[in-house]
Amino acid sequence: MYVLHGGTKRFGELQRSIPEVSRHVLTMQLRELEGDGIVRRIAHPSVPPKVEYSLTDLGRSLGALLEPFAAIGDQYIQSRKIAEENDGD
Repeated sequence: MYVLHGGTKRFGELQRSIPEVSRHVLTMQLRELEGDGIVRRIAHPSVPPKVEYSLTDLGRSLGALLEPFAAIGDQYIQSRKIAEENDGD
């Protein structure tokens, strides 16, 4: 959801934005969010298939809730980097 908060993305863009997540898990999460009415999936009839994902109005309304979690995640990542740098000394 956090990545989609920035706008419509294709599956490959989402996958590159979250490299730690397997293709299977990303697919399952997107399907679940789509089923919950949070993510919209649009499949364009083309070869190769083009599928785009975006947030619905409900998904966008949840954006304010995501910001504190993103901040906590950023702080955690920064603290891990600092800890790893200090371990190398």
